[in-house]
Amino acid sequence: MISPMSDVDRISNLPDHIVHHIASFLNVLELAKLSLTSKMLRELCMSVPFLTFDGMRWRNRYKRLRFINSVDRFLALRKGKQTRCLSICWPFSAVKTDEKFRVFTWLYNAIACEVQLLDLEFILKGNEVFSLPLLVFHCESLKELKVNLNGGILDKFPPSGGFCNLKSLSLNDLKLSNEDFGEWISSFCKHLEKLTLRQIHGVANINISSSTLGSLVIETCCSNYLRSISISAEMLSDFILDWKACIWNGSSLKIFAPNLVNLRWDGHLVNLHCLEKLKHLKRSAINLSINPSCPWYERSTNQNLSMLLNSICMSGALFLTNEGIK
Repeated sequence: MISPMSDVDRISNLPDHIVHHIASFLNVLELAKLSLTSKMLRELCMSVPFLTFDGMRWRNRYKRLRFINSVDRFLALRKGKQTRCLSICWPFSAVKTDEKFRVFTWLYNAIACEVQLLDLEFILKGNEVFSLPLLVFHCESLKELKVNLNGGILDKFPPSGGFCNLKSLSLNDLKLSNEDFGEWISSFCKHLEKLTLRQIHGVANINISSSTLGSLVIETCCSNYLRSISISAEMLSDFILDWKACIWNGSSLKIFAPNLVNLRWDGHLVNLHCLEKLKHLKRSAINLSINPSCPWYERSTNQNLSMLLNSICMSGALFLTNEGIK
């Protein structure tokens, strides 16, 4: 970091926001080492608004506790400086109650420091149910939330509501305890612009109704349990669906998205109800497989394919698989 032609380091003269961007790629231990190089860099490192705490790298509990102590000291030195983004990756399957509590205090600290993005990845014990702290639901500064439970169970969301200012929600590889998840999102997330659901289990029906949603991704949700998807989103412009539905359980897709621009649909053809033609569609990529063993295969296939093609006929660019063309 020291120029061969000068005694001045190259970082100190950079604007704070550029230093913060560079430092955002460092974990807390690397930040601590960088802060020792100069008084100016110490102040900059302490004010970095992007924090990443990864406990997955420490299999030994003693080493993890040492890391936790380092994080606690680091947060104490920051003295409440704004935290724009907090990322926590932690193996709760291998921890005791006191360790879990201390990790949660980092969440509380970030909320007190007006966090805007929370990226949480946890490994749980067996059938343990993970509950997001109520403070997360009622954090007014929170704009984006990502949760990955590596197959674990996410507890029901509070009936009192939450996420009043949330713009982006991503749920990955988890089982939902709340059968009415879609209705909850529709009722309380009034500013949601992006929703991503990947490897989601535990819900038979996904019903989303939103006047603000612009991007929706639903990928590889449980095919044996999920029976219907209903989307009503007048501002929706991008929709990605990867759903290998069980055709014999009457799976259906209902869409009302008059301003849809980009559509990608992979998986199995299901009963389709598109409430009107997609007049603003610019790009459609349809990659559907069809199950000929279904007793009503020929009739339903012709009907649903006809409805699908009629809905996307105004698409500027259309990509179909060979099976869809047949």
